Amino acid sequence: MRVVFIEDVEGVAFGGEVKEVKNGFARNYLIPKNLAAPATHNNLQRIHKLTKNAAVTRAHRLDEMKNLAGNLDGSEITIEMRAGANNRLYGSVTGTMVADALAEETGIPIERRLVQLDDPIREVGTYEVPLRLYAEINASITVIVYATGNLSVKEKDLLVGKVEKKIIDIQNINNEFIILFIPLYYGLFIVFASPFEFNRLLIPITPYIFVSFSILIYMISDIFDELIKWFRDKSQN
Repeated sequence: MRVVFIEDVEGVAFGGEVKEVKNGFARNYLIPKNLAAPATHNNLQRIHKLTKNAAVTRAHRLDEMKNLAGNLDGSEITIEMRAGANNRLYGSVTGTMVADALAEETGIPIERRLVQLDDPIREVGTYEVPLRLYAEINASITVIVYATGNLSVKEKDLLVGKVEKKIIDIQNINNEFIILFIPLYYGLFIVFASPFEFNRLLIPITPYIFVSFSILIYMISDIFDELIKWFRDKSQN
């Protein structure tokens, strides 16, 4: 089928190009995703506009991928798998699994096709996996594959660091909540106290509410601290 490309399709054509492609590829992928349209007379009359629009989209996409490469390059992710005594995995780590783990770790959705994993990972270990984000825009991530219940010291330190970061995040959220919400509450009280007399009853107990909330967060953090100590002790054994 002869089609005119609406957007760039990596490895196939640039937006505005007219090419002959397989019927199934056109009907099942290019046309439904609005990446190309049949090369009819009307569509061919729009080539100049399509080429211009594709150039704008390409520039925007290029900026997005540059930022994405900067955020992802050097990232480390961990994937837990069941393995035998010889460190051979029961199964394998695929590009899709790497993309899913990366999205979970970073919060950035990644397409499977961007992960350049030539062969599935079949053994426990640390692997450098390249990402081909766009034409000439690449990044590299570290994938740590470990057996269930059997972490190396480096892998344990990485996981402990993540837990510690979560604790700091919780504490920061608590501090920001208290700092921002208390002035807001008392400001609203000054404005609306007279029509709502029952608000006066809340003033004496408000500090206790926030103190209790802070103590709760502190207790949770303390529990995490104990878990970290236990985890470090286990990692040294």
